[in-house]
Amino acid sequence: FLNWRSNPKCVKWVDSVYNQLTVEERIGQFFMLPAYTSGKDYNMDTVFGLIKRGKAGGVIFFKGMPEAQAIWTNRLQDSAKVGAFIAIDGEWGLAMRLDSTITFPRQMTLGAVGDNKLIYDMGREIGRECKRIGININFAPDVDVNNNANNPVINERSFGEDKYRVALKGLEYAQGMQDEGVLACAKHFPGHGDTDKDSHKELPQVIKSAGAIDSLELYPFKILFNNGVGSVMVAHLNVPSLDTTKNIAASLSSTITGGLLKTQMGYDGLVFSDALNMKGVAAAYKPGTVDSIAFMAGCDILVFSEDATKGIEKIKASLDSNCISQFEMEMRVKKVLAYKYNLGLNKKQRVALENLSADLNNIYGQNLRRKLFEQALTVAANLDSMLPFKEWNYNRVASLSIGNTGISQFQQHISNFAEFDLFNQAQEGNARELNALMDTLAKYNLVIIDLHGMVRAASRDYNVTDATRKFIEN
Repeated sequence: FLNWRSNPKCVKWVDSVYNQLTVEERIGQFFMLPAYTSGKDYNMDTVFGLIKRGKAGGVIFFKGMPEAQAIWTNRLQDSAKVGAFIAIDGEWGLAMRLDSTITFPRQMTLGAVGDNKLIYDMGREIGRECKRIGININFAPDVDVNNNANNPVINERSFGEDKYRVALKGLEYAQGMQDEGVLACAKHFPGHGDTDKDSHKELPQVIKSAGAIDSLELYPFKILFNNGVGSVMVAHLNVPSLDTTKNIAASLSSTITGGLLKTQMGYDGLVFSDALNMKGVAAAYKPGTVDSIAFMAGCDILVFSEDATKGIEKIKASLDSNCISQFEMEMRVKKVLAYKYNLGLNKKQRVALENLSADLNNIYGQNLRRKLFEQALTVAANLDSMLPFKEWNYNRVASLSIGNTGISQFQQHISNFAEFDLFNQAQEGNARELNALMDTLAKYNLVIIDLHGMVRAASRDYNVTDATRKFIEN
């Protein structure tokens, strides 16, 4: 992806297409529209019209069904003057956005997998599934270092708190997808791990020195950049040590995107903004305006543009007033076109509808999913080396499911190996209920507990109440 200038066929195609486009159509290549194929946010008729008129160069699909997305992808590719970028935010596979597809483990789970080759295999399988449904860009992997337990938006989307693990596993995932011809995207530059705010709702701030960011947050990006990851996504983060402009987001900062990323770090790949409808930037700027600011800052693709027409007008005005040079505009348009060539968009693309569901739920992918979860299973603590049970010398054994109604799947499974008396208890049980249950369980010489209803947020104690914790300890 990064060496397109050395391919004469690519350069010839890029030059030819560039010369056929109007100024507005060239600028339109920078815009990526949100696409909803069903539900209350359905907007495909509008998206289709904008793509057909050259007002956008691609779409990012959100929640929907595979068949509907495939049909619309064919319509979009048939109507586009230049083949369209078809993107998805699928960190744990298509299932992050599409019903009835394989859900691979989230990245924190993958952080516990010892064999990184399996993560490469997962990247290839996700890439294969993306290609099968016409997707050529997946906004993954997340290479944020998870160094703030109160982070409400990254959390289990990160491989963990160790920068080396994040870098190595992120690289395996990215290379797997790109070996299948699907563009990977390292995100969220310059690092979204050390925040306690959600950029979907407000503008988070990272308060640490530039040196600390360079040593920790930037490390995984450097590794992926040096090993050919084809794109990066810039976050809506305020980082005062990198740009002192008040309340400026990295995605809108020429100092961070144009200066640090492109000039200092020398990154020459495709630069995506994070979604421009997110309140981290949308609260301060109107649609169209925020697009043009992000573009002038250095973002090549403006993701989730809410007003592409207005954005094109504003970028064209910057070109006409020489705020951006003709030469720079030409180079940036040609870089986008070169990526399209390398993704096969120099030829018409069609998604075969036959056997689509079966192909997206193939046996190999399902078995790979199982292997990943098996390898990730971790014994977090093992007091007195009780596990595994080497000798079954317990007379009375109870299984207690907390936060689950009825018999849990875990209880069903362990009942295949021994006889258990089965109990369940709501997490919010009152003191009288818990005391009565304690009296009952006191008659057993082994109690195995499975806990349900937990949530991802450390700030909410993972939804484990004090009463439940004390009950388990007792």
